[in-house]
Amino acid sequence: MFYQVNTQTNSEQLYNLTMVDKMCRGKQETVLKMVKVFISQISKSVQEITEAYQIKDFRKIKNEIHKIKPTLTYYGTAKIKKELLVLEELVNGIFTAEEIEINITTLNTIITQTVAKMKIDFSISNN
Repeated sequence: MFYQVNTQTNSEQLYNLTMVDKMCRGKQETVLKMVKVFISQISKSVQEITEAYQIKDFRKIKNEIHKIKPTLTYYGTAKIKKELLVLEELVNGIFTAEEIEINITTLNTIITQTVAKMKIDFSISNN
C-alpha cells in the first residue's frame, strides 16, 4: 500500500479506507480512483446542501443527505456521517434556521478538512 489506511486516533480520524481497500482488493490505482470520485461527489453534495438551504429547499437537503449517507460508511467518514444525521434530524423535525445553518457550516468544515487530508495523503492536485 502506498498510503496508510488508518493513521490517526479515533478522535482525529477524518476517514478510514479499510472497506474501500478491501473492495478494491488492495489495487492502489482503483483505490485512488474511488477516492477521487468520493472527493468530487462529497464536495458537490455539500455545495448542493448549502445552496438548497439558502433558498430554504428542505426537500432538496433531504434528498442530498439520502443520496450520500450510504457512501460515508465505505470511506470511514464518521464525523461527516454524524453531522449529516444531525442535519437530517433538524430538517425532519422542529428546528431553527440558526441550528441548521450552524450544522451546515460544521458539515462544510469537516468535509473541507477530510477532502484536504485525502488530497494530501494521495497527492491529488486541485485540478
